[in-house]
Amino acid sequence: MVTYNRPAYTRLSLEHLLDSCDESMRVATAGWVNGWSVPLVPIDHMDDPRSPRTALHTDADLAANMPLSAQFRKTHTLEQWRAHLRLSARAIQEAPADPRLYVGVRKKIRRRWARLRRQEVMS
Repeated sequence: MVTYNRPAYTRLSLEHLLDSCDESMRVATAGWVNGWSVPLVPIDHMDDPRSPRTALHTDADLAANMPLSAQFRKTHTLEQWRAHLRLSARAIQEAPADPRLYVGVRKKIRRRWARLRRQEVMS
């Protein structure tokens, strides 16, 4: 029978886990609240074609004023950009609050699953 020194084993595994994440995740895994400010502050997202103050009215406007995330996602039309924004908003709203899901192996699994879901929606 193998007996683990539970505190030492836990400390070593936590150190290994924390080596693979950034400072904000260290704060979250330590139990501190990490996230959106409360109460929420309304901000006009001017890269959103649904905003009344946007500069993106046509596909030509999008090509001329391409947001970085739209470039990264290889978005070419306003409809694709709207779909991406809806998907991003839904992902933020449905995201679990447990910080352990954003580090280590669980992080890799969540990212691959999200990539598959994104490919299904965009195709």
